[in-house]
Amino acid sequence: MGYTDLFVYRADETVGQELSHALLSEALGIDAGELQFGPHGKPYIKGGPEFSISHTGRIWMCAVSAGTVGLDVQEKRTAKYESIAKRFFTGGEAKYIEAAGEKAQDAFYRLWARKEAYVKYTGLGFSGSAFQEFSVLDSRGEPAEIININGDGIRFTECAAPGNDYICVICRKEDNNDQICIFVREQIGHFTYKG
Repeated sequence: MGYTDLFVYRADETVGQELSHALLSEALGIDAGELQFGPHGKPYIKGGPEFSISHTGRIWMCAVSAGTVGLDVQEKRTAKYESIAKRFFTGGEAKYIEAAGEKAQDAFYRLWARKEAYVKYTGLGFSGSAFQEFSVLDSRGEPAEIININGDGIRFTECAAPGNDYICVICRKEDNNDQICIFVREQIGHFTYKG
């Protein structure tokens, strides 16, 4: 089955995980049974390359590298950005969103994708890192490209995602210059999963 033949509606988290495991297995040329999971659920391949997966809307992405990597892709949707930022972001980040005015959507997703990429990079996910505990703004108050978080130099790179409705961010150690391969798959329709 080609990726463009996949149709999925994330009726529950299991469907999303099964799709991600199947796509990851095909992208990396491995058997899904080779996937193992860290204590917080981050998948890995023992002795294999580092990778991070993300999916949103109609897009599934995977970043593969020799060094630790975190990837997040977000579909830009209408939301109450300021109230979400006040709940989940640091005070400075919430002010950044508020000051963005008409560009609040882009400002919000530039920060949110950095935060998600970082918690995927650490392997802790949402279980081990509250978004309010770290900022992804640099010393000028802008979304960081390089920043120190908990004593680690971290580099964020915004990368191309299909279409203007998505934003993609990669997180890695500041001095990690390993090549990163990105696999992108677009789903072209939906069906309701009935297990």
